[in-house]
Amino acid sequence: MRGYRVTGSNGHSLFLPAAGYFYGTSLNYAGSYGLYWSSSLYSSNPYLAYSMGFFSGYVNPQNFSNRCYGYTVRPVR
Repeated sequence: MRGYRVTGSNGHSLFLPAAGYFYGTSLNYAGSYGLYWSSSLYSSNPYLAYSMGFFSGYVNPQNFSNRCYGYTVRPVR
């Protein structure tokens, strides 16, 4: 399975699958893109929230996107 492994300063890691995203009822880019929501709204515009994404070796750790997209949520405790 394609994805991205994130390792914390404590040495623990988690795997984020390249699950794609939903727009409406359509699943897009599954197996190619990983797009994940954070829990933070973009302060200048309530229709946006922070997210992170990756594809083909490129990682964008701090992006923001329209909240209408069905990005993956990965709960971490």
